Amino acid sequence: MAENELAKPERDSRWKLAHVFQPGVVRIKTKLLGYNPIETSAVMVDEIGREVIKDDPPAIYEEASLGRVVGANEFSTLEAEYQRMRGGKRKHPATKVYEIRDVLISSGQAYTKKSMSVLSPTKVPWLHTSSTQELGSASIMSSWVGIKFFGHWLVDDLPSALALEKYAPLYSLRVSPWRDEKAYLARLELSVRRTQSAFVRRLFIIDDIGQNESKGSRSEEVRRRLSASVGPTVNAGVFLVRGNTGAARRLTNESELIRALESHHIKAIDPAKLTPDEIIERCSGAEVVMGVEGSQLSHGLAGSARRAAVLTIQPPDRFNHVYKDRCDCPGKPYGFVVASGNGNEFSVDIDETKRVLDRLLKVRTAF
Repeated sequence: MAENELAKPERDSRWKLAHVFQPGVVRIKTKLLGYNPIETSAVMVDEIGREVIKDDPPAIYEEASLGRVVGANEFSTLEAEYQRMRGGKRKHPATKVYEIRDVLISSGQAYTKKSMSVLSPTKVPWLHTSSTQELGSASIMSSWVGIKFFGHWLVDDLPSALALEKYAPLYSLRVSPWRDEKAYLARLELSVRRTQSAFVRRLFIIDDIGQNESKGSRSEEVRRRLSASVGPTVNAGVFLVRGNTGAARRLTNESELIRALESHHIKAIDPAKLTPDEIIERCSGAEVVMGVEGSQLSHGLAGSARRAAVLTIQPPDRFNHVYKDRCDCPGKPYGFVVASGNGNEFSVDIDETKRVLDRLLKVRTAF
């Protein structure tokens, strides 16, 4: 079928009536027959990154930190986070792009006549009642976690967009853009449209969870473009203040820690008090990225020096090393310190933090 035929506006009213009931019909089939993701309806699968088994390095930390851990983040388990932390042999899945024909997007979810995929945290509908935009082709660059968490949008969805832009125009299923989205897209020279309701003749989606060579090279390309947009810089490091954005995680001795880091020439940055362009410029080329675990750290990770050292301060009840995967892939040394206290308010041992930082810098120098 020619591209101009695929892009032709839909005029058959029966299709529109079928769209109304399609989510409910497919959901019933799913309950009766089991989950059947839309990838199973693909007419094309393009493997753009091979599966790899590699030795991931262990995180840098002090044993005393582990005695302060009381729980993992809500989307993981302590067993999984300890495995990430320890490193060792891990299998990283292949990256694959799927082309699926005649897909209904309804409230951010995707349906063919026989399959469905939950692509967004929004509520899964029973009926499709929105006006339907018809698209000849679209690449969905947003992930479920990237729609929910800014950090994943920045370090996961943007590298995915670089892979998908050659297949079809880029689309996001997030209802509204992130505050800093426009500035990042402009510096990366990416154009992303937005939809929640569409009938797509040719839909392209990506399975990009594996930290393989393709993911690493695209993450590096994001970093390279951001760096090029700022120009040469000398940046010893940044401490990204979490502030009052996102879930409450208050480091009670943050001011004392920031003063102690002055000897390493690490500067504090509060993203909530800066424009998106100021954030990008101040993080560019940072040799160290530090802060309480959370989405604000992604600013530093995306724009830092190529082999920047990354140190996360972990709330005791939210042990989470999602950033370690994103450091291991491009070769950034990663370390952590677990704070003392509860989930909302905690303090960190400043001397321990400085010792872990010094070890990270030694590893970085050895690269």
